[in-house]
Amino acid sequence: GVSSKYRVLSTGLKGVAMDDGITAPSFESLINNQAAELFEKLTPKYGKDIRALFPSPKSIATLSQYAELLERWTTKIDLVAPSSREMLVSRHLIDCIGAWAIIQQHLKRQTKDAVLDVGSGAGLPGLVIAALEPSRPLLLCEPREKRCLFLEEARRKLGLQSVQVLRKRVEEIRPEEVVAVSVCITRATGFSDLLLKESRRLLKRQAWVIEMATE
Repeated sequence: GVSSKYRVLSTGLKGVAMDDGITAPSFESLINNQAAELFEKLTPKYGKDIRALFPSPKSIATLSQYAELLERWTTKIDLVAPSSREMLVSRHLIDCIGAWAIIQQHLKRQTKDAVLDVGSGAGLPGLVIAALEPSRPLLLCEPREKRCLFLEEARRKLGLQSVQVLRKRVEEIRPEEVVAVSVCITRATGFSDLLLKESRRLLKRQAWVIEMATE
Protein backbone atom coordinates (compact mmCIF):
# COMPACT_ATOMS: atom_id res chain seq x y z
CA GLY A 1 0.00 0.00 0.00
CA VAL A 2 0.89 3.65 0.15
CA SER A 3 3.62 4.49 2.65
CA SER A 4 2.86 6.22 5.90
CA LYS A 5 2.65 9.98 6.17
CA TYR A 6 6.10 11.59 6.26
CA ARG A 7 6.21 14.89 8.18
CA VAL A 8 8.85 17.42 7.22
CA LEU A 9 9.43 20.25 9.67
CA SER A 10 10.52 23.58 8.46
CA THR A 11 13.74 24.20 8.91
CA GLY A 12 25.98 42.90 1.60
CA LEU A 13 23.21 42.28 -1.12
CA LYS A 14 22.20 43.70 -4.42
CA GLY A 15 19.03 45.72 -4.23
CA VAL A 16 16.09 47.07 -6.18
CA ALA A 17 14.64 50.54 -5.85
CA MET A 18 11.13 50.67 -4.35
CA ASP A 19 8.50 53.37 -4.91
CA ASP A 20 9.14 54.86 -1.46
CA GLY A 21 12.83 55.33 -2.24
CA ILE A 22 13.99 52.51 0.03
CA THR A 23 16.33 49.98 -1.55
CA ALA A 24 15.12 46.43 -0.96
CA PRO A 25 17.34 43.38 -1.42
CA SER A 26 16.78 41.48 -4.64
CA PHE A 27 14.98 38.16 -4.42
CA GLU A 28 17.80 36.44 -6.29
CA SER A 29 20.44 37.43 -3.74
CA LEU A 30 18.15 36.65 -0.82
CA ILE A 31 17.37 33.15 -2.13
CA ASN A 32 21.02 32.41 -2.88
CA ASN A 33 22.27 33.60 0.52
CA GLN A 34 19.51 32.03 2.58
CA ALA A 35 19.81 28.73 0.69
CA ALA A 36 23.56 28.72 1.38
CA GLU A 37 22.86 29.16 5.12
CA LEU A 38 20.23 26.40 5.00
CA PHE A 39 22.48 23.83 3.33
CA GLU A 40 25.27 24.69 5.78
CA LYS A 41 22.90 23.72 8.59
CA LEU A 42 21.66 20.57 6.82
CA THR A 43 25.11 19.17 6.00
CA PRO A 44 26.09 17.89 9.50
CA LYS A 45 22.85 15.87 9.76
CA TYR A 46 22.37 14.71 6.17
CA GLY A 47 25.95 14.58 4.92
CA LYS A 48 27.85 16.36 2.17
CA ASP A 49 25.79 14.63 -0.55
CA ILE A 50 22.88 16.94 0.21
CA ARG A 51 24.92 19.84 -1.20
CA ALA A 52 24.34 18.33 -4.65
CA LEU A 53 20.72 19.43 -4.25
CA PHE A 54 21.64 23.12 -3.85
CA PRO A 55 19.57 25.13 -6.36
CA SER A 56 21.29 25.79 -9.67
CA PRO A 57 21.71 29.39 -10.88
CA LYS A 58 18.87 28.79 -13.35
CA SER A 59 16.61 27.50 -10.56
CA ILE A 60 17.44 30.50 -8.37
CA ALA A 61 16.56 32.83 -11.25
CA THR A 62 13.22 31.03 -11.71
CA LEU A 63 12.53 31.14 -7.96
CA SER A 64 13.29 34.86 -7.98
CA GLN A 65 10.73 35.43 -10.73
CA TYR A 66 8.24 33.35 -8.78
CA ALA A 67 8.83 35.42 -5.63
CA GLU A 68 8.22 38.60 -7.60
CA LEU A 69 4.90 37.19 -8.85
CA LEU A 70 3.95 36.20 -5.31
CA GLU A 71 4.77 39.67 -4.02
CA ARG A 72 2.75 41.34 -6.79
CA TRP A 73 -0.29 39.07 -6.65
CA THR A 74 -0.50 39.07 -2.85
CA THR A 75 -1.56 42.71 -3.05
CA LYS A 76 -4.58 41.57 -5.10
CA ILE A 77 -5.59 38.25 -3.57
CA ASP A 78 -4.75 36.51 -0.31
CA LEU A 79 -1.96 34.16 -1.44
CA VAL A 80 0.47 34.51 1.48
CA ALA A 81 0.56 36.84 4.47
CA PRO A 82 2.08 40.26 3.68
CA SER A 83 5.69 40.41 4.85
CA SER A 84 9.14 41.70 4.06
CA ARG A 85 11.07 40.18 1.17
CA GLU A 86 13.40 38.46 3.63
CA MET A 87 10.46 36.85 5.44
CA LEU A 88 8.71 35.81 2.21
CA VAL A 89 11.85 34.01 1.08
CA SER A 90 12.65 32.33 4.40
CA ARG A 91 9.09 31.42 5.40
CA HIS A 92 7.99 30.05 2.04
CA LEU A 93 10.73 29.44 -0.54
CA ILE A 94 13.57 28.31 1.72
CA ASP A 95 11.14 26.22 3.75
CA CYS A 96 10.13 24.34 0.58
CA ILE A 97 13.69 24.11 -0.78
CA GLY A 98 14.90 22.56 2.47
CA ALA A 99 11.97 20.18 2.76
CA TRP A 100 12.38 18.94 -0.81
CA ALA A 101 16.13 18.41 -0.31
CA ILE A 102 15.40 16.27 2.76
CA ILE A 103 12.65 14.36 0.94
CA GLN A 104 15.07 13.69 -1.92
CA GLN A 105 17.33 11.88 0.53
CA HIS A 106 14.55 9.31 0.94
CA LEU A 107 13.47 9.06 -2.71
CA LYS A 108 15.34 7.26 -5.43
CA ARG A 109 17.42 9.95 -7.07
CA GLN A 110 16.83 8.51 -10.54
CA THR A 111 13.04 8.63 -10.36
CA LYS A 112 11.31 11.39 -12.27
CA ASP A 113 7.75 10.34 -11.50
CA ALA A 114 5.12 13.04 -11.20
CA VAL A 115 4.36 14.94 -7.98
CA LEU A 116 0.82 15.84 -6.92
CA ASP A 117 0.60 19.02 -4.79
CA VAL A 118 -2.76 18.94 -2.96
CA GLY A 119 -4.24 22.28 -1.92
CA SER A 120 -1.47 24.06 -3.81
CA GLY A 121 -2.78 27.57 -3.11
CA ALA A 122 0.10 29.88 -3.98
CA GLY A 123 2.08 27.03 -5.53
CA LEU A 124 3.80 25.97 -2.34
CA PRO A 125 5.57 23.62 -2.52
CA GLY A 126 4.64 22.59 -6.10
CA LEU A 127 6.04 25.55 -8.03
CA VAL A 128 9.21 25.55 -5.92
CA ILE A 129 9.76 21.87 -6.76
CA ALA A 130 9.10 22.66 -10.43
CA ALA A 131 11.71 25.42 -10.35
CA LEU A 132 14.22 23.04 -8.78
CA GLU A 133 13.37 20.15 -11.14
CA PRO A 134 11.83 21.60 -14.33
CA SER A 135 11.74 18.21 -16.06
CA ARG A 136 9.67 16.53 -13.33
CA PRO A 137 5.88 16.53 -14.02
CA LEU A 138 3.98 18.52 -11.39
CA LEU A 139 0.21 18.48 -10.84
CA LEU A 140 -1.15 21.37 -8.80
CA CYS A 141 -4.53 20.51 -7.27
CA GLU A 142 -6.40 23.67 -6.21
CA PRO A 143 -10.18 24.25 -6.26
CA ARG A 144 -10.25 28.05 -5.78
CA GLU A 145 -10.60 30.03 -9.00
CA LYS A 146 -8.42 33.05 -8.16
CA ARG A 147 -5.58 30.89 -6.95
CA CYS A 148 -5.82 28.79 -10.10
CA LEU A 149 -5.53 31.98 -12.15
CA PHE A 150 -2.33 32.78 -10.29
CA LEU A 151 -0.96 29.26 -10.74
CA GLU A 152 -1.65 29.36 -14.48
CA GLU A 153 -0.02 32.78 -14.78
CA ALA A 154 3.03 31.61 -12.83
CA ARG A 155 3.31 28.46 -14.94
CA ARG A 156 3.24 30.56 -18.11
CA LYS A 157 5.56 33.34 -16.92
CA LEU A 158 8.13 30.93 -15.50
CA GLY A 159 8.04 28.68 -18.57
CA LEU A 160 7.31 25.58 -16.51
CA GLN A 161 6.09 23.25 -19.24
CA SER A 162 5.89 20.24 -16.93
CA VAL A 163 3.32 21.88 -14.61
CA GLN A 164 -0.40 21.23 -14.92
CA VAL A 165 -3.10 22.96 -12.86
CA LEU A 166 -6.10 20.88 -11.80
CA ARG A 167 -8.96 23.11 -10.69
CA LYS A 168 -10.69 20.64 -8.39
CA ARG A 169 -10.68 19.13 -4.93
CA VAL A 170 -8.60 16.03 -4.35
CA GLU A 171 -11.82 14.04 -3.88
CA GLU A 172 -12.77 14.94 -7.47
CA ILE A 173 -9.55 13.70 -9.09
CA ARG A 174 -9.88 10.55 -11.18
CA PRO A 175 -7.15 7.89 -10.92
CA GLU A 176 -6.40 8.16 -14.67
CA GLU A 177 -5.45 11.84 -14.18
CA VAL A 178 -2.62 10.96 -11.79
CA VAL A 179 -1.45 7.64 -13.19
CA ALA A 180 2.22 8.72 -13.20
CA VAL A 181 2.21 10.18 -9.66
CA SER A 182 4.42 8.56 -7.03
CA VAL A 183 4.72 11.52 -4.62
CA CYS A 184 1.69 13.23 -3.11
CA ILE A 185 2.49 16.29 -1.00
CA THR A 186 0.65 19.02 0.87
CA ARG A 187 1.83 21.99 2.93
CA ALA A 188 0.05 23.58 5.88
CA THR A 189 -3.42 22.48 4.77
CA GLY A 190 -4.55 20.20 7.60
CA PHE A 191 -5.53 17.57 5.02
CA SER A 192 -3.71 14.67 6.74
CA ASP A 193 -6.57 12.17 7.08
CA LEU A 194 -8.16 13.13 3.76
CA LEU A 195 -4.81 12.91 1.98
CA LEU A 196 -4.11 9.42 3.24
CA LYS A 197 -7.62 8.25 2.34
CA GLU A 198 -7.54 9.70 -1.18
CA SER A 199 -3.97 8.64 -1.88
CA ARG A 200 -4.95 5.01 -1.38
CA ARG A 201 -7.64 5.50 -4.01
CA LEU A 202 -5.53 7.44 -6.49
CA LEU A 203 -1.90 6.48 -6.36
CA LYS A 204 0.05 3.52 -7.59
CA ARG A 205 1.28 0.99 -5.11
CA GLN A 206 4.75 2.37 -4.40
CA ALA A 207 4.03 5.99 -3.51
CA TRP A 208 4.99 8.59 -0.93
CA VAL A 209 2.41 10.68 0.92
CA ILE A 210 4.04 13.72 2.53
CA GLU A 211 2.63 16.39 4.79
CA MET A 212 4.80 19.44 5.29
CA ALA A 213 4.08 20.81 8.76
CA THR A 214 5.36 23.73 10.80
CA GLU A 215 6.39 23.65 14.44
